[in-house]
Amino acid sequence: MNLSWLLSFPWSTISVFIVSLILSVAISVLNSVFVNFEEVRRWSMEVKRWQEEYRKASARGDRKALAKLKKREPQIRRMSSRLLMRYMEMMALSIAVITIPFYMLRGFYGGATVAVFPIGNIRLNFVWWYILCSAAFGTIASRALRGW
Repeated sequence: MNLSWLLSFPWSTISVFIVSLILSVAISVLNSVFVNFEEVRRWSMEVKRWQEEYRKASARGDRKALAKLKKREPQIRRMSSRLLMRYMEMMALSIAVITIPFYMLRGFYGGATVAVFPIGNIRLNFVWWYILCSAAFGTIASRALRGW
């Protein structure tokens, strides 16, 4: 099957655009299936609230409040550690999903120009065009699946 037409403009731009869209949606769907975002949000807010209270108590020099906050520190550290693990799981899942298609397409397009950025007439190769597209689609897809 001859796919050389995909190397020509505008098909190169459109094909990378579509692949980026598909991979972004796939990553967002997998993250929403495997990660409990409500739990992550709750933990994040609790850790942030504790840090803010601790900072304020330290600034005031309130030893009583600091002692009370210190008692919760092991729990907050565990929560923070679990939060970090969730973020690492999301990152690992994303990397796993994009690795094979990314390297296949990178080999296919090589250093060829696949898009032209209109501001400054900047020529973008596959890597840069994919990064721009996936940044846009990743944000939109993840917010759409989480309900904005």
